[in-house]
Amino acid sequence: IAGDISSHGRYPDKSIELKQIAKRIFELPNVEPASHTFSHPYHWRKVLKEPNAPRMRIIIPGYKYSQRYEIFGSINILDKLTPPDKPVNLLQWSGNADPDRKALLMTYKAKVYNINGGNTVIDNKHNFLKYISGTGANFGEYFYQVYAPIQNDFIYTHGMKVPWGFLNVIQAFKLTDKPRRIKPLTIYYHFYAADTVASLNSLKKVYDYALSKYPIPIFPYQYDQIVLDGRETAIIRIKNGFIIRNNGYARTLRVPISWGYPDLNKSIGVVGYSDINNQRYIYLDGSGDYRLVFTNTPQSLYLIYANGIVKRFKRENGSMLIVFKSYIPLLAKIKAKYCKSSDDNVYNDNGIWIVKGKKDFKGYEKSEVICK
Repeated sequence: IAGDISSHGRYPDKSIELKQIAKRIFELPNVEPASHTFSHPYHWRKVLKEPNAPRMRIIIPGYKYSQRYEIFGSINILDKLTPPDKPVNLLQWSGNADPDRKALLMTYKAKVYNINGGNTVIDNKHNFLKYISGTGANFGEYFYQVYAPIQNDFIYTHGMKVPWGFLNVIQAFKLTDKPRRIKPLTIYYHFYAADTVASLNSLKKVYDYALSKYPIPIFPYQYDQIVLDGRETAIIRIKNGFIIRNNGYARTLRVPISWGYPDLNKSIGVVGYSDINNQRYIYLDGSGDYRLVFTNTPQSLYLIYANGIVKRFKRENGSMLIVFKSYIPLLAKIKAKYCKSSDDNVYNDNGIWIVKGKKDFKGYEKSEVICK
């Protein structure tokens, strides 16, 4: 929240110290700089009519509410604190996260992604699809608000009245994974999650559960890219398969197992596949130009799993080259006769080659793997 650290914000006498803290946070390799507005509007539409009414926003002395400043102003303040190679490229809607079209359009003009809103709060007591929101909302023909995949700790703790309540998000993880995967694992919480021992312990358990599922960590802006690209993906039916075109961000397809296996010799841009919850997930290389052809024959050289992103892929003459970028130490599983890696930590486990990343991991790494 830019108004918390700005020299003309809530704490002007502490601004210098707070900005230095913000700088150190932004420098962390696992942190994506993002704006949470300037004065944290709680009701994006009502605040336009009653900007000084109670609980409309954080009241900052001397600040006259401006929707434009909430977006452009906050981004400009934070951009002065970010590393040169990490500008602010995301705005996280505050409060009820229900902006009007004008506010959403501003994020597009500011050339930043946007996220928050929706109301995915499914749990064991509310086990119905109506408690799962879509990926976002249309605002006209071109503009899209991207919803948070799953709600945050404030909702699950009933405003921190039940500090351990965030544990229930694990129920949401399970219910949006089976019988069909609908949402990604999303751990969405505030700094005050560490305010009590109970809330901090619940957060640790949520992390432990998520990590036990071998996730593929990505930044929020990358989730935005996947959502927006999925909406623009074009699929054309051809004999025994499909032609798929997009911008290369949406890289996973889900098909019935009865359709068969991707024929990796005839397909283009297909890296591999795996079966999850009795459905087949097919992995694309990010080129944006794919040909997917099916066969009844299981394949012998393909990627089964990786916790990193495929940055480069090439298949020729019975061999396969994959270059991964990962935000945690790489773990990849590949069906092959033989594999070697730039990290040299490769071994065969009953026909499945396991590739592990560097032990001296420093934030992110690239790994090159060649298999035959």
